Order: sequence, then C-alpha cells, then structure tokens
Amino acid sequence: MTLERALIVAPPLEIWPEVIAHVTIPQDVEQILLTPLVRELGLQRSIHIIPHTLRQRLYGSGTLKQVELTVLEQAALFLNVSLTEETASTLIALRPLERYTSLLALPSQMSITGLWAVELAGKTCLIAQGKQAGRIVYIAR
Repeated sequence: MTLERALIVAPPLEIWPEVIAHVTIPQDVEQILLTPLVRELGLQRSIHIIPHTLRQRLYGSGTLKQVELTVLEQAALFLNVSLTEETASTLIALRPLERYTSLLALPSQMSITGLWAVELAGKTCLIAQGKQAGRIVYIAR
C-alpha cells in the first residue's frame, strides 16, 4: 500500500499516542473504532478540525505548526465560529510586531512574541501571542 504524501504529512486522524481528529469522523468509525480504542487503552481524545484552506500551511513542513493551530482555535472561540473542514479561513502573520502592538491595548506587562490576523467564515480578529508572568498567553481583539 502506498499513501499520498499529503496523508502522511497531514493525517486526518492520529491514533497514537493520543487520538486526535483533524477532520469530521464518520459515525460508524467513531463507534466501531475510536470509542473502544479510547476506552480500552485509556487514550486521551481531542478534536482539532483544520479547514482545508489552512491544512497545507499548518502541515507544510511535515509537522503540525502547534502555535498556529492554537491561534486558529483561539480565533474560533473569540469569533464564535465552529471550525469545519469547509470553514472559509485565512491566517496571516503580521510583522513587524512594533507596528501593530500599540493599536491593541494589551496589558503593559505582556511581551508580544507573535501577532496574527485571522478570518473565519467572514469574521475577522487579531490574535496576539505573548509572555506574561513567565507563561505563554493568547489575547484576541
């Protein structure tokens, strides 16, 4: 069996060491395979749906860009948009950071390390990543 490179780099479903769905899983696969697997092996289960328009960007280097996935999920929460594979989406890293940070009214003790403009289903927001009290935090505007 030979798999396409795209399936190897960006699998729709990961089952080890944690079950992670990156697409909507059909109900029969969920009931017959995943539910028993999670229950019997005590695996963690999470859902990280990535719209088709961003799959290449988030998996382009062969590994998942976790920071950008977090930015995407933070934007979806802020904009109240449910992510699906068909969600119209755009993710743009903004630079230089100094040009934009003064516009965001962020906490003064926050050191900005990244800034993105995110469009999901026709709604737009900015997501700032920074360090605050030694922790990585994300703020949406």
